[in-house]
Amino acid sequence: MALTLSETSKNTERQLPEAGATIGVLFSLVDLGTQKVSWDGEEKWTPKLRLAFELPEQTIEGEVTENGKTTKVTKPMVVSIELTRSLGERATLRKHLETWRGQAFTSKELASFNLRNLLGKACLL
Repeated sequence: MALTLSETSKNTERQLPEAGATIGVLFSLVDLGTQKVSWDGEEKWTPKLRLAFELPEQTIEGEVTENGKTTKVTKPMVVSIELTRSLGERATLRKHLETWRGQAFTSKELASFNLRNLLGKACLL
């Protein structure tokens, strides 16, 4: 994928997914490192990650230019969420994962859960 930008890049309005529940497939898991966040009026450093999902039932039309040739493409819409990298009892990531999996974590799973195992897996968003 090219990362070449130009001053004349088209600025198109972003299309949002339809409201309501939809299928999402986890295709990207990014460790964002330790980020400075504000919480309850206090700043602190927190480990963060981003989960990105393709929505195969919702597509978007676009154009791709490669080697000077522009081609129209249809691809799945994408949504992502940034979360604190924690499986603590009150952690949002843990709540999302338990809902996705349909079961609570065992103490063994909490000791060592590999998020990479979820790549390519579908869930209801």
